[in-house]
Amino acid sequence: MAKEIQNPIQKTTILNQIALAQIHAGNEKEGRETLSLTLQEANQIKNPAFRQTALERIAQTLVELGDVPQAVEIVQRADKVERKYYGLRKIAVALARNGDAKQALEVTQMVDDETTRRFLLNKMVFELTKAGKFEQALKIARNKLQTSQHTMCLSSVALALAEIGDRKQALSVIQELEESRQTISDPADQAELELGIILVLTQTGDFNRCLESVTKIEDDKTRLKVLSEIAAGLAKKGDLKQALKISQEMMDPEIRDQTFQQIIRALAGSSRFEDAVSVLDQMADQKQKNDALQIILWRVSEAGDAKLAWELIQTIENPSNRNFPLASSAGDLAKAGKSAEALEMANRIQTQSTKTVAIKGIAEALAERGETTEALALFEQYPTKSPRIQRSILKKIATALLKKGDTEQALAVLQQSLEVSLKAGDVAVLRSELMELAIEPGEEKEITSVTELADLDVGTMKPSFTPAEKKLANQILQMIQECCHESQ
Repeated sequence: MAKEIQNPIQKTTILNQIALAQIHAGNEKEGRETLSLTLQEANQIKNPAFRQTALERIAQTLVELGDVPQAVEIVQRADKVERKYYGLRKIAVALARNGDAKQALEVTQMVDDETTRRFLLNKMVFELTKAGKFEQALKIARNKLQTSQHTMCLSSVALALAEIGDRKQALSVIQELEESRQTISDPADQAELELGIILVLTQTGDFNRCLESVTKIEDDKTRLKVLSEIAAGLAKKGDLKQALKISQEMMDPEIRDQTFQQIIRALAGSSRFEDAVSVLDQMADQKQKNDALQIILWRVSEAGDAKLAWELIQTIENPSNRNFPLASSAGDLAKAGKSAEALEMANRIQTQSTKTVAIKGIAEALAERGETTEALALFEQYPTKSPRIQRSILKKIATALLKKGDTEQALAVLQQSLEVSLKAGDVAVLRSELMELAIEPGEEKEITSVTELADLDVGTMKPSFTPAEKKLANQILQMIQECCHESQ
């Protein structure tokens, strides 16, 4: 398919996706052959920024193949040093996520800038720990000569342990950090150490120890920020009284409202909506209060409570300011399986453009839930003149149909979307429809290493198209060639 596309940027993207899919399907030889062709095409891109982006993605695919030296060589071709560091960072993090401590450290040490290298070391040991390489991450952290780097890396290891639920190991690393307090003289390094300890203790739920550490932070702004995090953690844990006490003692009204908002986020996330609303009433700044209301409304709608959602929306005094919250709530209610209530919300919207957005959200939510017949009926019941919204809804429905195995109807919907795309000349949409055809329905894999970093959604590639799929694919390819402009 990609051979028929003339634009090097489009061709490189598709070829790299195919190479990744071949690798993950176990066809390494074919993947290497495709990647070699991808590299040739990337070198034809005239625009330096586009060319470098393509090369970085190829480098990540090379890491998947285990060819780290060539991956490094490719990203080091970058004209700008910042772009070179960016490429090296992505390679190092990918290696760490794959548990390859030795090569990840080697790539990290290729970064000359000390600040960038320190940041990367922290990220690397964090990812290594999450990949189950705790001892190796700890060894790297302890081998750092500079005290500040040593404590930062240890904090990252402890934070990763806390995130994966290994509280015992996390606290053992924290104890090591606490014992190193006496060796640190620089005030900035001391503050960084305490902040690292507090972040971990917040994750592990040791809030009393957090409050002890806060007293050691001299910078007022940093201390208030940390107290805000602690208050949110206490609220999430169930100690709302202590969380509010911390918030109410803050003298700065802006920081106090920010803390209230953090508490509301924690409460709403735990479905404690009544408590969240009670905290909302204590906020002074109207803008922050509106933002906090949106947080509660999102969670309430997500839980399918249309009655409470409408009550919250009615607290907005100006009716014209209710349109967006109504649209947002409608989409979330539909995702929760409350499509009738969602439509009721949408029909309360006063402006047609916002109502169209709400209908889009409902139709797409129905499609994602597999209710494709209902989604198509809604699409036809509420026609829109916006090509973007038409394509978006049709693409969601086609994707759902493909996953259900209803290829015939999916092709019909894609054909309808294709007609909209042709009028708009949207190459990106055409290409995504082509990739939708090329991926085996229901066989998408969640990629957590290099592919995730490349922001690519790659599944198992089909060995061949059916005659109907091939006909539609050829139409899409022809349209892409007609619409493509040499933006190099």
